Amino acid sequence: MKRIGILIFTAVLCTACQPGRVASPHIIVIAVDQLGVNEISCSKEPESDSGFDLLCADSVRLTHAFTPSVLSGPALASLLTGEYPLHHGLRHHDQSWLPSSKKTLAEVALANGYRTAFFSGGPPILRKLNLHQGFELYDDLAPLNELKAYKPFEKQADEFWDWQSHWTSKPMLGLFYVPDLSYWREPTRDRLGEIRDLSTISQVEELNESLGTFIQTMKAKKIWDNSLVVLVGLQGPQSLDRDRELAWENLLTERAQVTILIKPAQKPRDVGLSWSFDDNATLADLGKTLIEVFEPLEVSPSSFPVVSLQPLLLGQSSFSVPERAVLIESGWGLSKNESSLRYSARKGHLAFIHDLKPKIFNSLSDRLEVAPYPAQDSSIREFASEMSALFEREKLAAWQPFTQEQILKWWGLSEVWNATTSRTSAVTLERLSHRLPLDTTITDQFVYDLLQKQDWAELLSWAQSSKSKELEKLAKLHLRNQKTKFQEPCLQLANAELVDLQNLKKCEDPVALDFLKWQIAIQEDPNGSRTEALRRKFFYRYSLLTMDRWLSQAYWALQGPWSLAPTLAGQLQKIDLILALPKYSRERTLAQKNFYLKPTSVDED
Repeated sequence: MKRIGILIFTAVLCTACQPGRVASPHIIVIAVDQLGVNEISCSKEPESDSGFDLLCADSVRLTHAFTPSVLSGPALASLLTGEYPLHHGLRHHDQSWLPSSKKTLAEVALANGYRTAFFSGGPPILRKLNLHQGFELYDDLAPLNELKAYKPFEKQADEFWDWQSHWTSKPMLGLFYVPDLSYWREPTRDRLGEIRDLSTISQVEELNESLGTFIQTMKAKKIWDNSLVVLVGLQGPQSLDRDRELAWENLLTERAQVTILIKPAQKPRDVGLSWSFDDNATLADLGKTLIEVFEPLEVSPSSFPVVSLQPLLLGQSSFSVPERAVLIESGWGLSKNESSLRYSARKGHLAFIHDLKPKIFNSLSDRLEVAPYPAQDSSIREFASEMSALFEREKLAAWQPFTQEQILKWWGLSEVWNATTSRTSAVTLERLSHRLPLDTTITDQFVYDLLQKQDWAELLSWAQSSKSKELEKLAKLHLRNQKTKFQEPCLQLANAELVDLQNLKKCEDPVALDFLKWQIAIQEDPNGSRTEALRRKFFYRYSLLTMDRWLSQAYWALQGPWSLAPTLAGQLQKIDLILALPKYSRERTLAQKNFYLKPTSVDED
């Protein structure tokens, strides 16, 4: 009897260590750009204000988790569908989207009585990828009155709590897209109000504090225990030392291996989990796991199988995944029409990069993956043959590499907009413009930079060497006060003594056209209400252009992760040439102060 009593006591004790099933748990997913496997650490002595520590204390940590795509959109789609991009169909951020026929986590949750919301801190690109299906609220709007390329997680959290306050009696699914770590040039403040250094580490610290506040709020609202909370990286950070690997084509461990922490929902009396799971796993596995909180998910048969991690939610620490190859890809080069899809497969500690000349790395002996094995090496010949067969079976072609000019352009523009001083930026841009004089993206930005600095001598030299007659005339107008007649219609109208209303339609640029209408109104009635309305309309339109420019600078700094409007491929616009005319020096000064004026009603001509 004594022995039986001991066994019963042990069984009860072990049961208490397992998270009990919670009916209709809240599900919170925080998906973070650039959150690689090494970006956070789980402290053995947790701090109360550290979000990472608070989450680690109750979570399973996946130590060998990989993103199915280094691009955020396709990775999020895998999280929402439980499939690889190969099967869900979203491969990149330009002219690619998630088919409406694909059932998402949000749609399944909504059908099961959940309230669903998506909060995005990045540029509003995710809606066009059709990732919004199933979300009742899909908030991806950036504030137009701030020169910020992203919305910090702290503000997303505030919006989430405002939304959640309306659904206190309902289970909810909340998904956050957090790009904060990408924007290391943006200043952040610690809890004492002091500005941190400009670095990725500072952004990690800011996220850690904001996450800590978020978790403490969950606990105060008594929804922490009955919530399934996931912190997941969408890709790791780019190493600046890899100048032969463009950021969004890099499939090495630094970019492919990510953080995943899973806190299961549990009853208040349960003991929290805090252990690691060391088998290879992917965001597609995580997506399947989340969907299967509600219903079984059948995935497409493939050489790259997806598995459910449901046993981890039940505290089954002995659970393991059969050894298999996991697939990682990038469609970035395809989206830019500069290359093809690039693939990598990982099995155990070996990585196979599916290039025309395959690269194979052993992450155990070569942690930084700088010394690839030759494919014919006898020690990995069997692995190489197995991976080649998998790609051939799935009909996945080898990657076409970039030209040296393409690499120089993307790395160069990234350095321009990541430079810590304007002088460094200007020198890099000047060198690029002379090395790649036929690339209008680079030359437009170079000319725009000269206009902002009013360096008319350098502009004249550039215009003469590039045989740009309009720029040459503009430079001479400043240097020699030499009257001239421009051929470009908008510039010609603006430079005339009086703006000609009859020829106004020759200027087709909308911002330049607003400016010219304002100038005509000044000629007719300088202090009239129509003049004021047109002035406000122009400055408002110009402020939107300024915001777009800010986004485009972030785009080049990050090596082009999303698509960009064609008009913003370079920085030079018709209005820049007009405002560079000597007669408009006052208007140029006002425009550069970024007036955010709400336009008043004005009749269109």
